[in-house]
Amino acid sequence: MQELRLARTYKTIYIPLASFMCISDRDVAMRALEQIFQHLDDGGQVLIPLFVPSNVNKKEWTVGRRGMRDDGAEVIVSSISSVQFHEQVQRSDDRYEIIRDGRLIDTVFSTSKL
Repeated sequence: MQELRLARTYKTIYIPLASFMCISDRDVAMRALEQIFQHLDDGGQVLIPLFVPSNVNKKEWTVGRRGMRDDGAEVIVSSISSVQFHEQVQRSDDRYEIIRDGRLIDTVFSTSKL
């Protein structure tokens, strides 16, 4: 979006399915908004579905899902999140624990930003 270059302008620009929230860097998001604005007719509008996270700044891991693998091991997915309101970024850390025969055999972490 920050590289948007179209030959014409529009009365309405719609950014679907909260895809604007995939931009996790504030400066890049601002450049994208500037480019979108350049492609609006006078009096035009841009529609961007957004949300304010309700699970903000959790201090403890919360179990979200559990499941069984084909080999009988249990997978437990836990998460913790935080929001940087000035930067308008939500960070989610997920922990995937693999348990077999009552013992923890592996842990994998992933981080995402919206």
